[in-house]
Amino acid sequence: MPDLQLENPNPHLLDRVMALADSKEVLAAEDIYTDKGIKLLSRGSQLDRAMQERLLSHKLKRPLVQSLSVAEQITGEALGLLAQILLEEQPMLVRLCAPYGVESLLADLAAAPLSKVSLLLLTLSQRTEGAAMRHAVMVSLIALSLGRSLRLSPDAMRQLAVAGLLHDIGELYIDPAVLAASHHVTQEEWRSLAVHPVVGHRLILETTDLGDMVARIVLEHHERIDGSGYPRGLLEAAISPAGQALAAAEMVVGLLGKVSDSGNRLDLALKVVSSGHAPPVMLKLRDSLVAESAMCGLPLYSSEGVIGALDRLVGNLDIIHNALIRSHDEATVAETRELVAGAVERFGVIRRAFLRTGLGSIPAAEIRTLLADTPAEELAEAMGIVDELNWRVRELSRAVSLRISMLPVDERNHLAPLLSTLADPLAHRVPA
Repeated sequence: MPDLQLENPNPHLLDRVMALADSKEVLAAEDIYTDKGIKLLSRGSQLDRAMQERLLSHKLKRPLVQSLSVAEQITGEALGLLAQILLEEQPMLVRLCAPYGVESLLADLAAAPLSKVSLLLLTLSQRTEGAAMRHAVMVSLIALSLGRSLRLSPDAMRQLAVAGLLHDIGELYIDPAVLAASHHVTQEEWRSLAVHPVVGHRLILETTDLGDMVARIVLEHHERIDGSGYPRGLLEAAISPAGQALAAAEMVVGLLGKVSDSGNRLDLALKVVSSGHAPPVMLKLRDSLVAESAMCGLPLYSSEGVIGALDRLVGNLDIIHNALIRSHDEATVAETRELVAGAVERFGVIRRAFLRTGLGSIPAAEIRTLLADTPAEELAEAMGIVDELNWRVRELSRAVSLRISMLPVDERNHLAPLLSTLADPLAHRVPA
């Protein structure tokens, strides 16, 4: 788990700083002292790899990000240019932004009041994380569009613009190998990942003057109104409207990376995840994304491949349900029973979503008959259902894993079989 004592230099953040210093001038913007008053670097000193171990071995008087400056730092103009490029590349982004005026949303983004430290963090993200800045700008534009649909005030829109750009800065404190798209995240690594909203919240509160509300929105960007989100499992009333907009925008950007540019696939995906987001937000998304349904770019699946994926999904759902009920019945401590009861409730949402698609209420033998010699678009629709439900099960597993990690050791051991059962089906193996 990332070190939340920001005065202790985080090794992953510092490695990113040094990677940036390999190609750009990174200077000490002020004298850098240890917490004991020993000067480590003088103002104006240029950082290099030789200083890395020295900085890592001391607790600092102030968080490192407050004491650095970078040549050719990212600017608001550069963010605006990137936003325009993304709009040209992403037709669905235009469809999401169009109802409230693309130029107006670009102006909202340009008005984001970014501080010196936040610009430094964005520069680190841009130079060392590849697609991270594109992701941040895309999420910001979608969040601003949703903010308009929720009729947020001008102040709330400015706060949302900043929070959208900074929502993932906590990931700078995480091992980049864990963040790699090709990496299969373990349960232990997930606990580290799940704390990144907390790190971002602390960074904004303790190293910038952006304010409590921006920090709160960042903290909420993975929360869900049904309590299935993280890091705190908040319910609807406890999540700010701007936080709900940012959480939905983050979900949409992830979704667009998972499904083809197909209205039907997106419609299925949005139905499956709908319980985690406010109805007005989901209505806005479906109106924008599904309005022009076009079954283009469909992946090709065989009927046997789809049937096999459905069989595994149904079997996994039954195994997980039995494990949850058994763990709840055997729990002897109120805190454990409450945790498992919450997991049972969220699992019920997933099963009901399966039933709503129609496939969950059809006997297996009939599904085999129905899918035999089925057109490509119907096979893709069925696989889309499997895809989204598998992702929801993975999210449930991660949420339960995070909660279990906070329990006393004896209770964690008691729930180890449940965690193992949840983890096993989550490799997300769906054959074509």
